[in-house]
Amino acid sequence: MKIVYAGPRPSISHTGIFYETHRPDKYIYFQDVFHLFKLLEDASSNNKPLIYTKALSQASNKEIQSWVHKHHKEIEQDVDTELFDYKQHLKEQLDDVITIKRLNEDEKKVFQNNLEMMHNYRMQRATNKILYLRMIETICDLIVEKAIHQFVFPFSPSLFHIAQAIENHIAARRLPLRSALFVKKNQNGNPLVYLILEKI
Repeated sequence: MKIVYAGPRPSISHTGIFYETHRPDKYIYFQDVFHLFKLLEDASSNNKPLIYTKALSQASNKEIQSWVHKHHKEIEQDVDTELFDYKQHLKEQLDDVITIKRLNEDEKKVFQNNLEMMHNYRMQRATNKILYLRMIETICDLIVEKAIHQFVFPFSPSLFHIAQAIENHIAARRLPLRSALFVKKNQNGNPLVYLILEKI
C-alpha cells in the first residue's frame, strides 16, 4: 500500500482515454483531512465552534501514511481485501469487452489495451478512496469522543466535500448525532461552510 496521487477518474473505451475532471482523485483531500484531525486532536470538549483554517505547511505522504497506520492497525489487510475485489471487477470488465457486439476485433483489442494500460492507475485511485474513507471514519470517531458540536470552514469545493463526507459517514454509521450542513456569508461577505452537530 502506498499513498501517491493518481489523477481524475478515467473514462476508457475503444476510442481512447478521457479524464473526468469533475471526479477527482480522493488524494486531493488528504492534506485537509490530516490537518483537520490535528485540530480535533488538540480541541477540548466544549461548546465553542471548531474553526478550521488552511494549514501553512504540507504533510508528507509518509506522515499521512503513518497517521493512517496508527489509527487503523489492520489497514494493510483492509486495503488488500478491498483491492482484491476491485481487481476482480477490472478483470471482468476486461473479459467482457469481447462480448460487445457493436465493436469489431480491432476495436475490441484497442479497448482491452486501453484498460490494461490504465490498470495500475485505477488501482491507485481505488487505494486512495479506501484510505480517504478510513480517514473520514477516524475524524467521525474523534468528533463523537470530543463532543464537537460545530465546525466552521472557509469555503472551498475541497472543504465542502470533506464536510459532506463527514455528514454522510455519520448518517451511514448511525452515530448518535443529528447534522446540518450549509454555506453562509460572514460579516465581510466571505462564504463559510458550517457543519452543525447535535447529540441525539
